[in-house]
Amino acid sequence: MTHTLARASVVVFVLCCSLVPTRLEAGGPMGVVSKRAAQRLAAAASSRARSLLLRDRARDAATRVFRLPRSRTVFRYTSGKEAVREVRAGVVGKGRHFTARILPGRPLTAIHAQQRFGLARAPAARLTIRLPKGMPVRLNKTLGGSPGVGEITNTRALPPSAVRRVVRLRLSH
Repeated sequence: MTHTLARASVVVFVLCCSLVPTRLEAGGPMGVVSKRAAQRLAAAASSRARSLLLRDRARDAATRVFRLPRSRTVFRYTSGKEAVREVRAGVVGKGRHFTARILPGRPLTAIHAQQRFGLARAPAARLTIRLPKGMPVRLNKTLGGSPGVGEITNTRALPPSAVRRVVRLRLSH
């Protein structure tokens, strides 16, 4: 009983100490613990993102190619620099991800788009893209995003004329 009480006291003490704000620049035992915890969290997050990316690539490679029966308008969430590049040169390369459908209304905020579609980073722009009839694509559900949200992956490049509109995204409401 005494051993359990001593262990519980240590746990309570550690929890109380972790609630005390500390300055990371000052160092000390709490500063070192906080730095290590932050490093572990960052490593875990990057490891999770890497794992999702590998799973996404493997799943895309295993998904059958489907030709669109009619043209379809979709969104592509991306960084500002990538948006400028795609307006000038089109969507170059295969394996780029698009939303499965578009919804009317205001654009999602960058944070909400990141959460819904499982993006590694918050996007800065939303491109409206027209996929032509007969284009070979892969249809899947997003990994790491909201359940049931679909995505389209292209299997060939799109010309600049496919990009219809660019909308800059707000970070939050």
